[in-house]
Amino acid sequence: MKIILQILLAALIVMACARGGEAFWRYYNFQDAVEQELRFGNAKTTGELHKRVHEIAQEHEVPVDYENIAVEPRNGQTFVSASYVETIKLIPGFYTRSHEFEVKANMRVVRPLKVDEAVQR
Repeated sequence: MKIILQILLAALIVMACARGGEAFWRYYNFQDAVEQELRFGNAKTTGELHKRVHEIAQEHEVPVDYENIAVEPRNGQTFVSASYVETIKLIPGFYTRSHEFEVKANMRVVRPLKVDEAVQR
């Protein structure tokens, strides 16, 4: 009986680690995709980049609201930030944990983005 409980506990720990790992994997892939878009994307305005970052979030199944994405050109660099809260079901039905993820990326660009008045806050 003791061995069965130990195996059950080990299985719960492995499952919780796997579910947490999935959430962080999505976060790191999203962060990388945003950096790649900054580096190699063809957005010409802040509005286009803002929209593209939201599309990338949807592609990576990251729950980022459109309003939680900021694109700001400053001093020859473009700064992108996005934040979201994801509820991770570590042990389904028993234990969930909410974690706030924050993506920040900046890149010195050769051609600065034009600022869209509609997107600016």
